[in-house]
Amino acid sequence: MAAGRAHNGVILDASPLPRWTIAALGETDDFRRKPDEWDTIFRLFTSRASNKQELSSLSYRSDGWRYPLVLCIDDVLDPGNLGAIIRSAYFLGVDALAIDHGTCAPPSNVALKASAGAAEVMPLLSIESTRNFLAESKKNGWSIYAGMTPEPAPPTPDLASKFSESSTAETASSHPLPVNPSESSTSALHLADAQTPSKRLVDHIPLVQHPCLLLFGGEGRGLRKTLSAHADYLVSMTAAKRPHDVGVDSLNVSVAASVIAAEFLRRPPARTLERERRRTVGADLGF
Repeated sequence: MAAGRAHNGVILDASPLPRWTIAALGETDDFRRKPDEWDTIFRLFTSRASNKQELSSLSYRSDGWRYPLVLCIDDVLDPGNLGAIIRSAYFLGVDALAIDHGTCAPPSNVALKASAGAAEVMPLLSIESTRNFLAESKKNGWSIYAGMTPEPAPPTPDLASKFSESSTAETASSHPLPVNPSESSTSALHLADAQTPSKRLVDHIPLVQHPCLLLFGGEGRGLRKTLSAHADYLVSMTAAKRPHDVGVDSLNVSVAASVIAAEFLRRPPARTLERERRRTVGADLGF
């Protein structure tokens, strides 16, 4: 039964993990009208082509301040990365994972081991076409955030010259800044509207405003253009050091997904939530 793999004297014959093939994410309850923080749900539209077990909705914990967050994974081929994403998503409190079963690695024993048990309890949603899934979910009120690789900074001096006093001063003064230096943000993320990607959004709190689909592409080429075209917003991270010093200009997809999801799920201060509540109430009243 072990097929030559290490087993430490114990083998468990278990049924496959439950996965639900869905066509789209549906409408979401307004967390502001739900007194019970556990009683907030978002609906699922199941695929007609699937004969698998079906779900009509999933509950999630809003903690009284947020809409749901679902990670959408496309073209992730390394099962270790897939398992690591599942593990981090469960630990951080992501509400579900939508995985394209045609482009991603299957939930093999390698992926399940890397998930450290999280795959047993994390809602895993299987999708047949990421492009169609995004388009249909968007119609139902979900906003799409595309995880993008940061734009490279200008080249730095070569390694030999950068240790000189003059080049050290030059390196310090030429460190890339946000597009608008007057903008201040405690977040490590760079958020931008997909229509104006060069302008950083300040005080933008995604999960207070709408249900969010956070989209990530594969290890090599990142997101396919046919998918990033569906994005409402673009999100990337600002590197702490100049990436061209040693050629490190991005993070592994599982690490990037973890960092960005953690930033999305970080609860804002009470005064910020109150400001957003007043802004939303004013918009509902037409002010």
